[in-house]
Amino acid sequence: MSALTGPSELFELADKQQVAFHVEKFVKGRCIIHPRNQPNVTEKEVDCLRVWVPNSDKKIGVPYWDITSTTLIAQLEPLLPMVIQSKKKVSITAVGVAPAKRFSVEIV
Repeated sequence: MSALTGPSELFELADKQQVAFHVEKFVKGRCIIHPRNQPNVTEKEVDCLRVWVPNSDKKIGVPYWDITSTTLIAQLEPLLPMVIQSKKKVSITAVGVAPAKRFSVEIV
């Protein structure tokens, strides 16, 4: 997997926070993160799923999110071809806090 070009736009949700958006395209790659819950680790390279989102769904910043949660990537990636083709939204809700945070994923 190759490194994704910057800038990074990490996808982060607080406990019980929900967001829904369309996906225009996606790519898997690697990106550098700076973990807050690992005090002896200043940076770490991780797998990343970059999803491009229309401006109508994400009005601020670059038009994509970089998803680094391995559990969320495993849930979301198989759904993306259908989500893009059907032009439906994906709704993601965070449950819990890192490192035990999990996500519910729905197609709406």
